Amino acid sequence: MKQILVSILLILLIVTILQTTLVGENGTENELRDQGERMAEVISQIDP
Repeated sequence: MKQILVSILLILLIVTILQTTLVGENGTENELRDQGERMAEVISQIDP
């Protein structure tokens, strides 16, 4: 019983950390989107 509880708590901790890291306000998803927008602006300003 104790092992099941520890396993469930560990899984919840991992899910929480992943959600915070990937989807949070300053998460990876937002950072990638912002960097992509900046790259698109720089590329569009290049004069051939």
